[in-house]
Amino acid sequence: MRREEEKMRCSIRVLSEMASLLVLGSLPVVAQEREVFPITVDVSGSVDWVFLYQGDMYTRDNSAWGVTGSLAFRSGFPLGAEIFLAFTASDDEQDSPTPRILLPGAWATLSLSRDPRESWDVFFAAGVAYLDISEWPTYPDCNPPECWIEGGPNIQNGGSWSVVWGGGATYTLPGRLRLRLDVRVPAATDEIESRTTRVGLGVGVRVR
Repeated sequence: MRREEEKMRCSIRVLSEMASLLVLGSLPVVAQEREVFPITVDVSGSVDWVFLYQGDMYTRDNSAWGVTGSLAFRSGFPLGAEIFLAFTASDDEQDSPTPRILLPGAWATLSLSRDPRESWDVFFAAGVAYLDISEWPTYPDCNPPECWIEGGPNIQNGGSWSVVWGGGATYTLPGRLRLRLDVRVPAATDEIESRTTRVGLGVGVRVR
């Protein structure tokens, strides 16, 4: 009986030691798997050049400066997401007026790099945005949709949902800073028939 009890105790000790070795040995693997896919959050701001109209035989080209703020979510997977808010101030210049443009939206991103959090990342994006046009000057002899007497872009005050697509590139500097170049192209709406393409250059910081 005693020998059997001792054998049982020895086998229990061996099994417990093997189990502890398996658990301790698997801890680094689990930790590594958790470190591969943490979600990072970047806050970015950019200065944009907004193309409103390329010009015609009656009217010169029409463009303006704007700003964009974005909140980007990235992980170890190629898919990501961003929330953004773009703004362009109005300008009542007679030869080339500019409306006030507000563009809040969100899009999904598809990165070409294996890990979008690495130094370089090039991505494509598509989503939806609300294109709001206001403070566009009206003329007595100009009724929508022909809001300029001769030529020019067809612009009306108002807002509607629009598909937006584009892409960009980011470069991570030492620390938490990231340089950013992006292009946003909202589809034409009833308020503005031309595409208000935005090309932005800015900087961001990783907050998580």
